[in-house]
Amino acid sequence: AKALNLPVRLRETYATAADRDPHAHLARIDVTRIRGHLLAFAGDDDRMWQGEIAAGNLAAARPELTEVRIYPGAGHAFWVPGWYAAGYELGGSAEANAAALAGSTALLHRRMAQWHREPGGRAR
Repeated sequence: AKALNLPVRLRETYATAADRDPHAHLARIDVTRIRGHLLAFAGDDDRMWQGEIAAGNLAAARPELTEVRIYPGAGHAFWVPGWYAAGYELGGSAEANAAALAGSTALLHRRMAQWHREPGGRAR
C-alpha cells in the first residue's frame, strides 16, 4: 500500500490472523491476576486493530474491577485529528477523536483520584 502512496490498513490483517490462528487465545493479555482496577479505552472506528473487541475481552475476563469505554466514531489514536497519520489508516473523525480524547482524559483523572487516595481519604 505504501508503494502506491495509500495508507496502510492493518485491521483486516490482524482480524484474519486472529481468526485463523488456533493459538490466538495465548496472545491475549491475562488480566485475571491484576489486583487493582483496570480502565480500557477504545474507538469503535479503530482501523489499526480490533481494539474494541480486545477491550471487551478484558472486561469479560475480569468484570469485577474492569471498566471499558468504547467511543463512537473514534479511531485508534484519539489525539490524531483524523483518520490517517504517518502512513497508517487509524480511523475516526477529527471530531470523534477529539471527543474521545477529552472524555477518556477526564474519566482517567476521575478514576485516578477515586482509586488512589491517601490514608486520610484525600485524593493524592
